[in-house]
Parts: sequence; structure tokens; C-alpha cells
Amino acid sequence: MHVPRRNPSMLLALFITVFILLQDIALCEQRLPPRKHASGFVGPPSQERCRLRYWLPDASVDPNVVKADIRSAGSVGAGGFEFLPYFEYGGEGAVGRMPPGANWDKYNFGTPAFQALFKAALEAHDENGLYMDFAIGPNQGQGVPAHVTDDGLQWDLVPFTSKINESGCFAGVIPGWGTGQLVAFTSALVVSSVSETFQTQDQFDMVNATYKTYHLRDQTSHVFKNGTTYLCFPAAPKGTYYRVFSFFQTKTLHKNVQFNANGEMSNSIFQNGSFAVDHFSARGAETVVRFWEENILTNGVKDLLIKVGNYAWEDSLEILANISWSRDFPARYEKKFGHSIKPYLPLLTFRQNNLALQPAQPGKFQCLLEDQETRQRYLNNYHEILADGYLAYVDRLSSWVRNNLRKGYSAQPAYNLPMDMLRSIPYVDAPECESFGFKDDIDLYRRFVGPAQLGGKKVISNELGALLMMAYQYPIPRMIFSMNRGFVAGINQYVLHGGQYTGNYYRTTWPGHTAFAYLFSEPWSEKQPCWRHGFQDVMDCAARVPHILRQGVPKVDVARYSKESVTNIQSGQTPTDLIQRGWSYTYISSDNFVLDEAYVEEGVLAPRGPAWRAILIESSENLTVEAVKVLQRYTMAGLPVILSGGSPGFFPFASDTKEEFDREISHLKSLRFVHEVESLDAAKQLSLLGLSPRVGTKTNGTWYTSWTEAKGVNYALVYSDMSYSTGELIVFSSQAPFFFDAWTGKRSPVLIYKQSNGTTTIPLALAGNQTVIIAFSDKLSQELPSPKRHAVSVPSSVVGAVANGRNSVSLHVTHSTSLQNAYLSDGSQLLIDGTSVPPAFQLNNWTLVVEHWQAPDNLTDASVIAKKHNTTHELNKLVTWDRIPALTNVSGVGYYKVSFHWAPTWGGCKGSPSTGAYLNIGRILHTARLIVNGQQTPALDYFKPEIDISQFLKLGSNEVVIITATPMWNYLSSILPELQTAGSVPIPASMRVPVRPIEVGLVGPVMIIPFARHDF
Repeated sequence: MHVPRRNPSMLLALFITVFILLQDIALCEQRLPPRKHASGFVGPPSQERCRLRYWLPDASVDPNVVKADIRSAGSVGAGGFEFLPYFEYGGEGAVGRMPPGANWDKYNFGTPAFQALFKAALEAHDENGLYMDFAIGPNQGQGVPAHVTDDGLQWDLVPFTSKINESGCFAGVIPGWGTGQLVAFTSALVVSSVSETFQTQDQFDMVNATYKTYHLRDQTSHVFKNGTTYLCFPAAPKGTYYRVFSFFQTKTLHKNVQFNANGEMSNSIFQNGSFAVDHFSARGAETVVRFWEENILTNGVKDLLIKVGNYAWEDSLEILANISWSRDFPARYEKKFGHSIKPYLPLLTFRQNNLALQPAQPGKFQCLLEDQETRQRYLNNYHEILADGYLAYVDRLSSWVRNNLRKGYSAQPAYNLPMDMLRSIPYVDAPECESFGFKDDIDLYRRFVGPAQLGGKKVISNELGALLMMAYQYPIPRMIFSMNRGFVAGINQYVLHGGQYTGNYYRTTWPGHTAFAYLFSEPWSEKQPCWRHGFQDVMDCAARVPHILRQGVPKVDVARYSKESVTNIQSGQTPTDLIQRGWSYTYISSDNFVLDEAYVEEGVLAPRGPAWRAILIESSENLTVEAVKVLQRYTMAGLPVILSGGSPGFFPFASDTKEEFDREISHLKSLRFVHEVESLDAAKQLSLLGLSPRVGTKTNGTWYTSWTEAKGVNYALVYSDMSYSTGELIVFSSQAPFFFDAWTGKRSPVLIYKQSNGTTTIPLALAGNQTVIIAFSDKLSQELPSPKRHAVSVPSSVVGAVANGRNSVSLHVTHSTSLQNAYLSDGSQLLIDGTSVPPAFQLNNWTLVVEHWQAPDNLTDASVIAKKHNTTHELNKLVTWDRIPALTNVSGVGYYKVSFHWAPTWGGCKGSPSTGAYLNIGRILHTARLIVNGQQTPALDYFKPEIDISQFLKLGSNEVVIITATPMWNYLSSILPELQTAGSVPIPASMRVPVRPIEVGLVGPVMIIPFARHDF
């Protein structure tokens, strides 16, 4: 009988299809019980895990879908949601509006429907062992539904101006009368004027009138009740003229949810949308508190919130105005500074609103003074009063959250508005920055972290992953890159931007509701192929690092001084001399000198906190007189003060004078522990003082380090910037070192190091963007057996070391061309022979089965995960899918299979346990999981995806399967014009942005690296 010959590719396709089916069944079973995170390094608790910012479209959505989304997030390692009622970014602008069919007055924030949905979300967190952050208002959380008469709403100061004619008299109604309550009417002698053209951030050219004024005068008392006045001025000197300015305070009625149910204001607060509140007084916080207590914290919600709530939260400040203002501003200013602000209000008309959102509306005119120091003084004073009011707002909200809900308050403090962010940071329970505005810049993160650590904040958060034009194409290695740069700066919590509602919504096609109309990354959910194919590995890793960073108190070597009137989130000069030698640093502002921990003891600043051992002040920085006096006290207590590149400048404030500043600076420089150095010579000066970094480096690359001290265990975190590098870590500790692998949760003793004079030196080879955690402790040896001997120096052919209990160590030796020596801690030597070990070899001739993820037949059914089918492809060598014609517009999951023969006869008898191999899969583009001979290996380090596969090997044929998921972009881009979200076309389509496929798949090369074991 003739037996038909089977096609190997068909068999493989069948095998992988069955494998996928079984895996999906297992995943379905995995969803049944709620995920309860363990404790400790292997399985950090939910509070230490990443949360997803959940873009809730509105309260009309299906609560069962919301609960399923929460459950699903927990099952892949998330700690819960940051619950944000989105309302299409407030319902106005290019990225959103209320879609046809929606009914936001019924489903507004705080309505009965919202309360029921909010309660369901809390219940889902409780059922799944998770914790929920919750926005204190809709959209960015910067307001709540309210009556227009509410005095806690946002206020504005609106300026007007008029030129006095040649007669020198002004008679009639003052400019702008009727706009609101008159605050001030002032006059100025204008010595020059010009119309300036400038370029704003969004590339629009603006024309603005600029006046150089002289003799500002408050004329408010000359204005009659009907808004008229009569003023005559002395004759203006030649080439000058007079101007008058009017300032009116009024409510902005700016909405963070924009709609009117009937086209006009209603008596129902829910039909008016949601108004931004006053962020410069406690009244704004009172409006929020009152709303929550009356509309949300009833029917059992408060008890649930106390049980599973995490942080009450507010986003970056996205409130619009002409001039940032609060009603009692003039009174607070006069009380603090002893004079009226009214004559100087013309100085506040330009760029004193929302710096990020209103670059094209900075103000219709700008007033300068010929004496720029005086002008800057009044601006500095104004920003100080703004910050005072903002802190009153923060304090009222924080105290209510703590006392009534027993939770903390998290916010992105002072973000976008004209204040010094560093002043506000310590007063927020869990201060938050964001990767978008901070540009993944380690130096900028350290500016944010310093005041938080000084303020004793245990959680320092980051909103991570918002990248323009990257929706559905955000690669996970890019996300991990961002995380690692924040971790080494001191960030210890991430909120991912963001979680997707996966059900149906008005005018929304598959793949579902996508916040910001596809403008920003990333809608994480089961609609992403990586969700069940690698995302949990990443989430677990992203939890283990914060777990370590929260164990104790971060200790930092150097404080860099920074004081800005308005934070611009721009890096200054990079201290390359400090970085090259491993010195860690964070920033501190003169405003932070008032904090309880800001004292010097035994020459250390903030000894119970960051424990800075010196303060560095660059010549580009500015000091107040009081700051100089504080520095004098610090240095007389033994703290080294290093002035780099020259003397710092004068920060005019209150009644400080330049003469007093010069006198105090001169005295500061005369003190014993004050050192003046050339720019970038601070590290040299620190060494001359006999100081050393806690975690020093000697490397051919750039390594950033951090140090955390806990009870009985200290932790070093090392990050290799951008490229592969080798070198040594020099840690001032004589305790035993242990590797903590954040990717696998494995802890193991360091087996190659040397110790002398109280230091431990560890050789490292780090891939670009790789992070390593090393613990130092004598007590850990009780639970992690350490051998009696270790290596102190090994040749480059030794690529790994494993402890065999307390008795011996196995060195993993790869191919080399000569005999070499390893040196051991007992003074003996070990001959290292890698000459008989075969060189590494590449795996080729792959079979790829692609699981295509596509739109359902009914594109309007957004609840479908994806329609799936498989195709098989034979690859002589690995290339990305965009270079395979059949896969150019394909997204989904790739199953790569290859076999290789393993029959080592070197290193001992055939099949000897003295042989083994590593497998390196090359660059990971999105996610990767490795299966060898049917067994899944531990998680791969995404920047050094190399793992010991010895335990999985067998003699003869060995099978390798690598599973890679892709983002959805390549497929979605092929149908982009057909898609909608909440009635909006994806912005890349509406803006006709060129659409190109992104690299996906497995790029390789995949290498087998044989090794021999040398025991001692």
C-alpha cells in the first residue's frame, strides 16, 4: 500500500496550531482565579506594580467589560488601574468631542451612573487583589461639575491697555470695563515700543507689542463706580508717551469637560460639563472635596475606596487663562512683601499662563522695565505667591484624602504653570513626573527626585509611555529603556499611558476606543498581541526594581543646586566629570532648605534622607540672599560647598539687594569648606577632599548608579547608557555581594569580585540600556548559600559562574585560542582552557508560523479581540516582516522554529555535565519568549537576551521555538482610513501622515554559545 509522504511544513504548522490552542486554553484557565500577587522580590505586591491609566470613555460603558479589563490587567502583572474618566480629552479640540449618541449629562462625572460604575471598578480591584488610583475629577482631574456661582472655580486676570493721546489726558470709560471685577487701573510712561515677531513651540508666528515702561503708578482710586475716570499727566519727555492699563478678575469658566446639554448654562451641574477649579487657593480644593462627599462617597463607595484605593490623583495642570490668578492674590502679596502688587501688574501680562498649552497665546502685549533686575524681582515675587496658593490647594486636598479616605494624594505638581516645580514636589504624597515632558532624561528626572527624597517621599511616580504618533506601534524595549532611565534616577513607580476600554462605544470601530484619536501611545489591553505573549515578563520585571528601590532610603553622593523662578524642564550642563567616576547626584532648590530634613550633621546634608556629602553650585545658577546665608550655616557645619565655573548669580527677591548679596557671597567664599573650581572639575575636588562615590565606576562606557540602604541589606543599581560596555563597579562595602535578577526574580551570590580596604570591586559587561541590581549583605548568606571561595579575576572567555551550594563554583568557559588563568580569593590559581570548546554558531533555516491578527468581518464590533488565521513561511535567514512581501502589513504573533544537533564530546566524556550552552536570540523588537525542547525558559533580559539553556538540552536533535508578538500598527495602518474612535478619524489618517511599516518579528542572529564548566 502506498503511504503518502507528509509535508514537514504542514506537520509543523499543525504542531504549532495545537501548541497555540493549548496555550490559549491554559490562558483561559489562568483568567478564572483572581491574580493574587505574592510578596518579596520574586512576586512584588500589587502596590509596587505598574498601573495602567485607564481611559474610561464615559460612564455609559458596560461595567462588566470594565471589570473584565481590570481582571485581565491583573492577570498579566499590573497592580491595577489609574481610573480616569476621559470624556474624549474633555470633549473639545483636535483629539476629541462628545460623539453622536453619547449623553454626557446623564453619564457625567459624579452622576448616579458614574457612581455605580466607579463602585464596580473598585469591586473588581478588590476581587482581584489589586489597588486603584482614582482621578479627583474628569479628564486631567482639574475640576468637577459645579454651579457657575461657585467661588472655588478658576479665576483669571484679564489685562487691557490704551495709549494716552498727545493732550496727556484720559477721560471716559477705562479699557475693558465690564469684563469683571476691577483689580487695578495703572499708568506708565512708555520710553519705547516695538512690535516683535517671535516663534512659538507650535511654529505659529505671533506679533506682540512690547513696551519699555517707566514710572508705573496705581490709579485705581481715580476710577468711578461707573468705570469712568479723568486723568491728566505731566508733559511726556520727548520720544515718550503715556499708557493706561486695566486689570479685571473674572472666572474663566474653563471646562475640563466641555459640553452644554441644552446649548446654554443649566441649573443642573451635570448638564454644564465640568469646570476647572482655582489651583491657587484652598477654595478650589474645597469645591472638589464638597463634590466628592455629596455625589460619590455614598452607597458604600467610601468604604471600598478606603479598602482598595491607592492614590487620589491629578494630572499635569492643563488649565487656560490670561494670567494665572486667584481672588485674594493682591492681599496675600501685600501681606508677604509689605507693598501692593497693583502698580506692577503690567509686568505680568506675558507668558504667565499655561506655558505648555498656550505658547501661541502668551499675551497680547508685554511690559518691560528699563531696570531688568527690578522687573525680575516682581516676577519672582509673583511666582512665589502663586506657589503659596498652589501649596494651599495641595495641602487642603492632601489632608482630606489622608484624613477621610486614609489614602495619599498624587499629582504632577506645578506642571505647565509659572512656578518653581522643585518647591512644590515635597508637599505631594506621591509626586509624579512624566516621560513625555522629561524626555527620558536622567538629569531631568534627578531634578524632580531630589526634593522628593529630601521630603521623605517613599513613592516617586512617573507617567510613562506617551509618545506622539506612536499609537499601536510603541515597542516594549522602548518602554523598558524609559523605565530604566527613571529607575536609576530614583523613580520607583510607573503608571503606563495607558489602559484601553475594550468594549463597544459610540461611533467606534475595531480595535476599539483609542484615547487621543491615535495621537499618543499606547492602548494596552488584550487587543495587543503581546498581552498574552510576553507582557507579563515585562510587568514582573517592572515591579521587582521598584520593590528594591522602596526597601530603604536612597543615598546620593552630591546635591546640585537649582533655583528657577519658573521651571522650564530643560537640562543644564551635564556633569560629565561626576558621571564618568560614578558619582550619583540629585538636585535641591533653595526653597527646599526649609524642609525638616534639610540640616547638616557631621558634614552630611539630610543625614536621615539622601545624605548628600557635598553641594555643587554652577555659575549659571542664581541664589537668594537667604540661600547664601543657609549655605554659610551648612558649610560651617562641615558640608563641602563647591562653586563651579565662577560665582553664581543674584536671584532678586523680596527686599534683597545686590549689595547685600555680594557681601554674603564674599563671606561664603571665605569659609573653610567652600571650594572654587573650574567647570567640570568638581569630581577632582571631591577626591582631594578624601571623598569617594558610594558606587564608583571604571568603564569604557557610561554607567549611572544609585544606592539604597535598608535594614541589613544595601542595594546598588547600575544602568549602562546606550551601548555595550565593560568595566568595574567599585562599591564602598565589604559585605557579601548578590545579584538580584529583575527579569527572573532569581537571587544568587556574586562569584567574581575582589575586596580590599572596605571596598568591593565587581567586573561587569553590560549591554546598552541594561540594568543590574547588586545587593550587599552578610545576612543574605543564610538564605542564599555562598561558596567559601570565589574568583577575584577571570579571563574574558569566562562568561558566567554558578554556585554549587557552599562547596564549589562552576565557571562557564567559552571558546578561546589560548590557555589562561583565573585567580581565586584564597590566593590560588585555576588554569582556564577554552581551546577545545567549539566557537559559537548561528541557527539558520527557520520555519515561521504567523498568527495574523485582523479586523472582524463586522468592523463596527469593537469588542472583538481579533480575527485570527495562520500562515507558514520558510526563512533561510531571519529578516523583519516588513521585508517579507507576504507579511508587510501583518500584525500578530510569530512562532519561529529551528532545530540543531547537540553532541558535545569535548570537556569530558560524551554527554558529560561539564558541558553546556547559552542561547542568545539577538535584538528584541517587541516581545520574546523562548522554548527549548518543549520547555519554556525563564524570562529573557530584553537588552541582553542570553540565557543558559543547559538544563533543557539533550543529546542529538534539539528544538528551539521563539515566540514574538508584534504591535498592531502594520496591520492597522493598512486600514487606517476605515477606522474611527468616538466619531473621530485617527489623527495620522486625518493629517495624512506618511504611513510606513515598522520593524517586527525576530531579527537575530540567534546564537548557540557552547561552554565548558571549570569547577573549583
